[in-house]
Amino acid sequence: MDAVLVLRFDEQLRQLGSHAFVEDPLIRGAAIQQLVIGDDFRCGSDRSGDFALLQRYAPHGFFTLERAPTLRYSAQRISSTLIRQCLQDGALATAGLLLKAHPPAGWAEAAAPVVSRLEGLRRRCRLA
Repeated sequence: MDAVLVLRFDEQLRQLGSHAFVEDPLIRGAAIQQLVIGDDFRCGSDRSGDFALLQRYAPHGFFTLERAPTLRYSAQRISSTLIRQCLQDGALATAGLLLKAHPPAGWAEAAAPVVSRLEGLRRRCRLA
């Protein structure tokens, strides 16, 4: 993994239609070459864009596209929502486990600094 693109979800981004979302920040802005998208991915205003929309762009050489399967940990679907909830609840060890559970190739290295910071924070705060 060479880079991770993080977009601030503000009013301007919220109002982008699905085609504009793919074309502006992804193709023109970041010049992405490969996308790995979760099976529940949605983009654009009203969540109108999905994997099928991205599939229409990929054959034109804008980027390659791969669908990432749903990952589970203890029968729970691992999602950013679940990880954020763990962080809000102070369950830093669980958030760390979720970040490490069955990562796609290359993600373990990318997540390692985050997990390390979470574990360090847990030790300093004496949280379980």
